[in-house]
Amino acid sequence: MDDGKHKNSIPVLDGVRGIACLSIITFHMNLIARFNGIWTPALDGPGAFASAASLFGEAGVILFFVLSGFLLFLPYCRAMLTDTPWPSVRRFYLRRAFRIFPGYYVALFLMLIFLSPEYLNWSHLHAVWLFITFRMDFPLTFQLVNAPFWTLALEFQYYLVLPWLALAIACLVRRGKQRGRLIKLAGCLLLLFVYGVGTRYWMIVLGGEGPLSQIFSPFWLEQLKLYSYGSVGKDYEVFASGMLVAGIYSYTHIIAPIGRLSHLIRRLSPFLFLLGLTLLYMISLWHFYLLFPGKTLHFLDPYKESLYYYKDIFQPLLYGISFALCIQGLLYGATWLKRPFEWGPLRWTGLISYSLYIWHYSICLLFIGYCLPRFQPLNWGQPALFTVDWLWILITAFPLSIVLYKVVEIPGMRLGEKICKRFERPKKYAPGTEEPLPAEVAARGHQSIAVDNKA
Repeated sequence: MDDGKHKNSIPVLDGVRGIACLSIITFHMNLIARFNGIWTPALDGPGAFASAASLFGEAGVILFFVLSGFLLFLPYCRAMLTDTPWPSVRRFYLRRAFRIFPGYYVALFLMLIFLSPEYLNWSHLHAVWLFITFRMDFPLTFQLVNAPFWTLALEFQYYLVLPWLALAIACLVRRGKQRGRLIKLAGCLLLLFVYGVGTRYWMIVLGGEGPLSQIFSPFWLEQLKLYSYGSVGKDYEVFASGMLVAGIYSYTHIIAPIGRLSHLIRRLSPFLFLLGLTLLYMISLWHFYLLFPGKTLHFLDPYKESLYYYKDIFQPLLYGISFALCIQGLLYGATWLKRPFEWGPLRWTGLISYSLYIWHYSICLLFIGYCLPRFQPLNWGQPALFTVDWLWILITAFPLSIVLYKVVEIPGMRLGEKICKRFERPKKYAPGTEEPLPAEVAARGHQSIAVDNKA
């Protein structure tokens, strides 16, 4: 949130952001603990279903992307559905830059010096340059320095594309009556879904070849692969899930707040939320089965080949749709449904989630490398070691993230806002007077939304 405050935000989504971060931390901690002998998931029987939930948190990355798609596309949706002034591209880029650059570059600098000094020599200069330019989802840098960094590359690349993608969509959506604009917007986003899944099929099934190999030279074909897919895909179908929710949200809150669609979604909100959770759990079983092939969930064995084949093509899309359903249900849900997600500590976790996400993995590895060997001679059991592991995260990662949020992130956001204000137009005055225009008139020229914060 701007200046570290809760104003101009959607409270329930602050909590959702906190859950996304906590789920990723839980996944990494459980997985690292699993491979270092301090936690053993049940791989068969009823316990396997609980273990599937405990290792589900990897999908928290997808939830971050859905939130970004929703929050950042929301101002553009409002503009294209209501003919209000188009959001400033310059302001968008400045706010995004000062939101993510300070925390990221401070973390990169410290990690290179203290955790991965080997990457400061000339032989790794190219890899470091990819990190500096947010292209660390390219090959060779996927797991270097700090594994979670690759997702920031996808976020940053989405930021670069979004204003121009929104402008292209607006060229089609803004034509005609308002009643049909939501349908046209959904059609455009459907193409984005197709593009995201299509690039995955092109790379995973066709190996990045196909007809394009006859059009482009090997060099340019390789560049196309890197910038359209990278190592794991650009997740445009996931961002599109959040963008579609933004379109529906804008339509039902501005154009037809008491219309049929708004009434229907409000009535179905608990069902939408439950449907999203059900789909998420089913996909988590699929994910868990492939983490331990041949050892768990044997009822899936007959479908093993298909589950492997379609995993990287369709899992991100299904996760994105599931999270979008949950968010849709929460946005329109009753107070009893929203209240758990608006809990103060959970919202605060959402506030510091950026630094917490960046640093938690390295801190987990520090525990395994330096602390665990000192506890193992004590012959403590797995529950005790696992508890110590969690205490380590609580007393290190959370305080560090709070400090970085206050010392690095908030000053960065405030500086970005100051720079943005320098580019804002002066107040407009009524002709022949020194009085400002009426508020309802001025608002048309300055309408914006301030919830497009880093998810």
